[in-house]
Amino acid sequence: DVVEAILPIALHLLRGQLGEAGRLILFDPNLQSNEAYASRIKSVSGVETPDANEFDKILAELNDELKSRSEGGESRSGIFVIVPSLHRIKKLRFEEDFSFSMDEEDVVKPATVFNDLICEGPSWGIHIITSLDSLNNVNRCLGRKAVGEFEKKVLFQMSATDSASLIDSGAAAGLGLSRAAFYDESTEVVEIFRPYAEVPLSWWERHSGR
Repeated sequence: DVVEAILPIALHLLRGQLGEAGRLILFDPNLQSNEAYASRIKSVSGVETPDANEFDKILAELNDELKSRSEGGESRSGIFVIVPSLHRIKKLRFEEDFSFSMDEEDVVKPATVFNDLICEGPSWGIHIITSLDSLNNVNRCLGRKAVGEFEKKVLFQMSATDSASLIDSGAAAGLGLSRAAFYDESTEVVEIFRPYAEVPLSWWERHSGR
């Protein structure tokens, strides 16, 4: 899986940029089903890997952190929440809710918190990195506003129509199986690249903790 090949490297680079003060949280229910992948993730210092039963608790903590940062205006260490294959986690699938309730004891849904983190978190140092397997699942899993909040995107082979829906360009239509397109909305530049191959465990053993 190309995401499982790229993700450990991305976490390694993020840890180097953030230092030990930054917080890296990986929501991946399938982590334990791939021993080699799990070993690569564990070799990156301080990556939190809560299991599915802990998702709600962690999201509640992040919701409180977002409120605290927005109300206090304090500059704090960065938090990155990484969710590969978001379409497989139903509780994080956002649904537009136009109903209103006067019950103050209503519990905020995990999907609503996740959507708020996407839309409001970056201004306060809380960032979301996620992957989805199709445009249909992008639209199904993310709120309409949230889809537009991802300034940087990586696209793999897809139809020209789907590519244009995501980055206003059909560039991803001609990628083939061995290339990807990186899009930065701030510059409107599309850069074609070859994704990382899976790095041998021996490399991770040499670089663990660096």
